[in-house]
Amino acid sequence: NDGTPVSYDPVDVLWADSAYTSYCWYNNDSIVYGALYNWLAAGTNKLCPAGWHIPSDEEWTTLTTYVGGESTAGGILMEAGNVHWQTPNSSQTNETGFTALSGGYRNYGSVYSNIKRSAYWWSSTESSATNAWCRNIYYNFPNITRTNTNKYSGLSVRCIKD
Repeated sequence: NDGTPVSYDPVDVLWADSAYTSYCWYNNDSIVYGALYNWLAAGTNKLCPAGWHIPSDEEWTTLTTYVGGESTAGGILMEAGNVHWQTPNSSQTNETGFTALSGGYRNYGSVYSNIKRSAYWWSSTESSATNAWCRNIYYNFPNITRTNTNKYSGLSVRCIKD
């Protein structure tokens, strides 16, 4: 939102050692699920347009609580059907219109995993010097999980209005 570039890092060695704000596409293929960002990019709060921001861990908790708690929030936020999610996914309703897609992730060692099986989103909140809080949902469970992961992992982002 301030014109600062985010580097595209498809090369494994560059991704794993990047000290820069970075993004990539799952398996270097710009598909419908969107880009994956390291936390160095997500934590700047410059990825979202002006007037928007990456939600904090507390804001993610507020959303999760609002839609019924961790045990059911994943299904309520997931896109229903099998177009972007592996089956079975019978608990997915998308009744909020959040339309969570299963973009998978890129771990800090540069390995891509779980396309059509899971979705991971950064929060803007650090959990330690090396990790930050995130949320994830998995195709065959109705829950959403709060976890922390290495800041060099590649996860999706969602922007919320200020």
